[in-house]
Amino acid sequence: MSICAIITIGLFLSGIFAGSTAQRGDSAAITITPAEPLMGGEAVLSCNFHLPEGERWLEVTWKKDGIGIFRLSRKDRKKTVLRGSPIPSGRMDLENAPEHSLHITSVEPQDSGRYQCIVGYGDDMYGETIMNVLVPPSSPIITPSIENGKIVERDLLTLTCESLNGSPPANVTWWFGEQMFTNATYTMDEMGTGKSVITLKAQEYQNGRPFICKAWNRALPENEPIVAELIADILFTPRATITPASEDVIEGQSISIECSLRGRPSDYREVQWIKDGTVLDTPQLAQTLELPDVSRTSSGQYRCSAQNSLSWGPQSNDFSLTVMYVPSVTLLLEGLNITTRKEGDQIALQCIVDAVPEANAYSWSHAGVTVAGADQPIFGINSVVKDSRGIYQCTGNNTVASAMSNTFFLDVEYLPRAALFSEQAVDGVVTVIESEGATVNATCVLDANPPSDQVQWFRDGAQITGEESATISVAGITREQAGLYTCKGVNSLGVGEASSSVQLIVQYAPEQLQLMPQEHVAVAEGQKIPVSFTCSAESVPEPQYNWLYGEEILAENSATLQFEGAITRDRKGMYSCQAANALGQITGAVEVSVLYHPSCVTPLSEYVGKIGDVVVLRCEVDASPSQVEFRWTVDGEEVSEHADKELVSEVTVELQQLSDFKEYHCQAKNKLGTGVEPCVIQLFEIATALPASPVDCDYIALPTSINITCKEGQAAGSQQHYVVLSRAGREMARSLHPDFYIVAEPQKLYHLDVLAVSGLGNSSRVSLSILTPSIEAPKPLMSQAALIGVVIAAIIIVFIIIIVIVFLSQKKKKVNKANYSLREGERK
Repeated sequence: MSICAIITIGLFLSGIFAGSTAQRGDSAAITITPAEPLMGGEAVLSCNFHLPEGERWLEVTWKKDGIGIFRLSRKDRKKTVLRGSPIPSGRMDLENAPEHSLHITSVEPQDSGRYQCIVGYGDDMYGETIMNVLVPPSSPIITPSIENGKIVERDLLTLTCESLNGSPPANVTWWFGEQMFTNATYTMDEMGTGKSVITLKAQEYQNGRPFICKAWNRALPENEPIVAELIADILFTPRATITPASEDVIEGQSISIECSLRGRPSDYREVQWIKDGTVLDTPQLAQTLELPDVSRTSSGQYRCSAQNSLSWGPQSNDFSLTVMYVPSVTLLLEGLNITTRKEGDQIALQCIVDAVPEANAYSWSHAGVTVAGADQPIFGINSVVKDSRGIYQCTGNNTVASAMSNTFFLDVEYLPRAALFSEQAVDGVVTVIESEGATVNATCVLDANPPSDQVQWFRDGAQITGEESATISVAGITREQAGLYTCKGVNSLGVGEASSSVQLIVQYAPEQLQLMPQEHVAVAEGQKIPVSFTCSAESVPEPQYNWLYGEEILAENSATLQFEGAITRDRKGMYSCQAANALGQITGAVEVSVLYHPSCVTPLSEYVGKIGDVVVLRCEVDASPSQVEFRWTVDGEEVSEHADKELVSEVTVELQQLSDFKEYHCQAKNKLGTGVEPCVIQLFEIATALPASPVDCDYIALPTSINITCKEGQAAGSQQHYVVLSRAGREMARSLHPDFYIVAEPQKLYHLDVLAVSGLGNSSRVSLSILTPSIEAPKPLMSQAALIGVVIAAIIIVFIIIIVIVFLSQKKKKVNKANYSLREGERK
């Protein structure tokens, strides 16, 4: 059988098997692409269905609103347009559309409706959906309702806007500028008409501006409605405006006030002027009010209004006229008229100004100098101080001019002010070294009203008795005399405040070093030191601290030593803290002991002897703490007699027979516990003969390696090992036991010797000749003839299955065909 025939049978079988495994469904489903087609665009209606197992569709019929469009026959795969089709063939793609689909190439509004696809297969399967065609609305039409042919402000105005033939009907809205009318009434009908009606009261501000109608439905792009406008022509009474709204003039000057008018119509018949609510006697159409040589009585609120053929309009805005004149200024002291006050008293000075406009600025001067921030009619001092003494004046200002008040003198009494000076001080600090025995001088300078008659001296806030003069001298300075020095003055009012301080610093080297912990810390190996080390010392200036381990600096410029991670035995020892300043240093240390389990100094030791000898076996361990207990065992039994001294234990063995040559175990224990691994001491007999040759040698040869396995011969009493040599004498492998792995090359002959070796010499050799195999290519799992036989058998089995399936399918279709014939007329 040819390969083409095999492929054809395979494709046919896959089609049958696919049809037989399709899921059974009760109805067809129609999908529309796009879901809402646009008038003039395309629409594809796809009929999706799953037939019962083993069935094939015979024809597919499309209907709209119960009227047939076309029928697709499976026999000829041709779409036949039915008589009276609601969609003419010129607007359908009958050739290129997917097989079960209805493709409308140019959608029209009347294509909206209910669509059905009917799948015939011996029975009928129905799918149904509704398609809505989107149609853009027409341009909006605006219809205003106007009484007597004109619009007058405050009249009711009804505006109607309609947009026709939209699918869906257009959403119609009314706008004025950027503001949408929310009280409009919207309606729509089945003919695709959207209508919006708004009723409003005409306003003057709407004159000459557009009312906007917007129509939109889903057939239009988002935010792109169709727009129509109506420009309003509204009649209104005159609107009067006076600009500017106010004006200031100086007494004796002249002023003209203009009344601007705006009305529709502009046939103004009369203009009125009103001052403070009283109508003025002015010419009938005077839009300008002239006021020559104004006086302060001319000040007031002015308005104007006008009349046109409709009626009088509203009065204008207020125009404020202010007649200004020069200020008159007087300074008064509130309360008791006493010109001498004590420091801390409260006073208030008042600046009284008569002026129009009212004073808009005040200023105060003290001793001829303007006081910053004093710009109010009352100048208050909540607490009088020494510097408050002097002459005061105020000045009142308005836009016309400024004027100055009378003068006022204030005298202030105050407690002494003290200032402390020392020629040895730098920025208020005197620094001396204690060991030099220096002398320090200081002077207290006083300022008081009335004058001071006494001086008091203080160190760190405590008064120094016996010192009342203005100068103090401190000789032979010690650290006890260090501190902050101040002074105070005394007058008839009392004791004044302390002066600024002079700090006396007495320097000395670090002393009295204290460590925490104080002397010793013990910690188990592998654990973290649980505390931080700190040190402190007394000195002036403050010392700098360094922590050291030997010569290694652990913490520089820090009084605290922090430990990170677990400690090991190599970090035991002394940790020292060094405190130092420019005058000297002091050092202290904390000892750290690292505790750990005993461990063998030599994990494996070997001793030799011969029968009749006495051998001393030695076991040495390292441990902290070093107080340990030893335990010896041989063949699992404890050795009771052993000599222990600190970290060393010894066992004496008398060699009387061959069985005395054994392996001994030694373990030590301290307060942390027993060591993990025992120390192993092996006792061997001194060799007296050459080692025995290996026996029963065998091998496995692979292309790239050789494995040799032998049995050990009789040992000669001494440690021995095994080697493999080439015939040229090159060592190929070495092992404690006669088992070897040798890297080799494919298809090569190797001549090898296996022998045992000890301190007394070599055993006799066991010779082997080994040929490694070649690397063979992988063999096929099946021959070509066998493969052809399997393929032919598979083809025969497939062919038999096809015949059985076709026979069963034809038998079932004969039963269904009669039912289909009965329903065929119904579909037509």
